[in-house]
Amino acid sequence: MKPRQSIKFVALTLCTFVVQADQVLLKNGDKISGTVLNKSGSVLEMKTDYADKVVIKWDAIETLKSDKPMTVILKGTSINCNL
Repeated sequence: MKPRQSIKFVALTLCTFVVQADQVLLKNGDKISGTVLNKSGSVLEMKTDYADKVVIKWDAIETLKSDKPMTVILKGTSINCNL
């Protein structure tokens, strides 16, 4: 590989690590990556690369991670935070 091609390859590789998605870890060990759309009632809705919308029961979720701030409402009080 030529030096110029090597630099382009490294730059593209680093760019792919910068793009992150929201991640849900389910209690059964499955991991779902995508974009959180909504949490309503007892379900979380996510958009993934392979499905327009995935609906997940809130009770099935072990952890939720996001690199974007989200608004969390706790009994009438809302806060902005990173999850």
